Amino acid sequence: MTIPRAGRRPLVVEAIPVGPGLIDDPFHMLRSILLITDLGQSPAFRTARLREVFRLTNAEAKLAARLAGGEDLDAAASALGVTRQTARSQLKSIFGKTETHRQAELVALLARLRA
Repeated sequence: MTIPRAGRRPLVVEAIPVGPGLIDDPFHMLRSILLITDLGQSPAFRTARLREVFRLTNAEAKLAARLAGGEDLDAAASALGVTRQTARSQLKSIFGKTETHRQAELVALLARLRA
């Protein structure tokens, strides 16, 4: 179900059925779990996790997290205090380490990691 909000992106609510014994439920009443996603909020990526999973450097992980959060390369470079050329070089290294070839492909991969 989608919950519209004036002037903001909607909330998405998903009910996931849970069978008996799948989750420790002391009251034995749990039948589903509600997942609420705020489409107006950028996902937060822990740079430590990106470093661990993909063997990124700290600088690469910070750049990847900003790109996954929706920033373009120029905005991310500016926020990180590096030149566009440095960001492009880091992005090329990120592509190699994540086995991706385009920024959209990288963001999709990181979104799966976040999920």
